[in-house]
Amino acid sequence: MKAIVNLARAALIALAVIAFLAGFGNAQPFFELLSNFTLHLFIATGAILVIFVIIRRPYEVVAALVLLVIHGMVLLPYWTASGDPWPVGAGRSFSALQYNVRYDNENVDGIAARIRDSDADIVALHELTTQQWQRLSGLLAMYPHRLVAASPNVGQIPGRQPGGGMALLSKSPLRADELGEAVSPEDRRVLVARTTIAGTPLAIAGLHPHASRAESDKVDLRRRQLDAVVDYLSDAGGAGIVLADLNASPTSSLYRGFLSDLGWHDPRHRAGWQSTWSLFGLLPGLPIDHVFVSDDIAI
Repeated sequence: MKAIVNLARAALIALAVIAFLAGFGNAQPFFELLSNFTLHLFIATGAILVIFVIIRRPYEVVAALVLLVIHGMVLLPYWTASGDPWPVGAGRSFSALQYNVRYDNENVDGIAARIRDSDADIVALHELTTQQWQRLSGLLAMYPHRLVAASPNVGQIPGRQPGGGMALLSKSPLRADELGEAVSPEDRRVLVARTTIAGTPLAIAGLHPHASRAESDKVDLRRRQLDAVVDYLSDAGGAGIVLADLNASPTSSLYRGFLSDLGWHDPRHRAGWQSTWSLFGLLPGLPIDHVFVSDDIAI
């Protein structure tokens, strides 16, 4: 019994330390990575709480309960989301699709079918390779307006990380803008453009920042990309939309900071958690793919 108590205490202390460090996500990329996993910290803390209840350790139960409540308060807005759309007035509507196709996905016909079935007015494709696009291009005639920056096929250029290609597809004309090589390098593009949809001018940004929190060049590039998108949409004024595989969940300090810099609402407070990436297929997944809109657009 003593061994179980000591092990449970050590686990609770470890979880508390991790939660504490995650609070410094704005200061250190690795701590930001920890802040993505609030749901998993909640589950682990709940399991420890059950153990302490069973073995009747009241002080430890209180400590675990406090930590559980802290995590629960962060997660509550996503768990209680209704899933209903924002109230829509008399304005006309449009739809958008953010889709990470995976650079190693060879089912191009399936990708094209998913896009066609969505009938979205705007589509952002991430991790798009040149090989995929060569086949997709002819299958998506419904999108005559395109900005395509597909990445070289896997293994084609030694040392280059796959997954940085993307495309913006639109039913309405696109006016492409440029952010420059420092923000949008060849192997990790950010695409920005303007169009008019439903009679309204709209600024669009598509991006897929690196997932790494350890490699300084990737961390720095991610920061430059997020800042550049905020500046672009601010300068554009009016309605804006971001279609992003952000590699960050809603509890991440990066996610919350990006929305704060944009000055936009968190759409998942209405849409809910809705994970889009499975954590190795073993644990509950994370929502890392997002569609953000300015406050003058109802979702």
